[in-house]
Amino acid sequence: FEGWLHLGCAFQHLFEQYKTEEYFRQANECFRMASEIEQDEPLLWMKWAQLTALAGKFKYNLDVLQSSLEKFEKAHALAPTIPV
Repeated sequence: FEGWLHLGCAFQHLFEQYKTEEYFRQANECFRMASEIEQDEPLLWMKWAQLTALAGKFKYNLDVLQSSLEKFEKAHALAPTIPV
């Protein structure tokens, strides 16, 4: 789990820096793989939501932004007392 999460974060940073579809795709896939192993980790859902929100912003895509809100909600549901 942690390997996928950390690799996803690394690709997320590259996406933030270079804004390429390939880095987004790689980060998204890593977070997806991590979620298959551990679905109840709020940090995973927060990082995935951040990635998705940024992609939605760059692409001006409301569907992608909506997907990020769903991931933020999942993170909050898993850890309601921790500000995510």
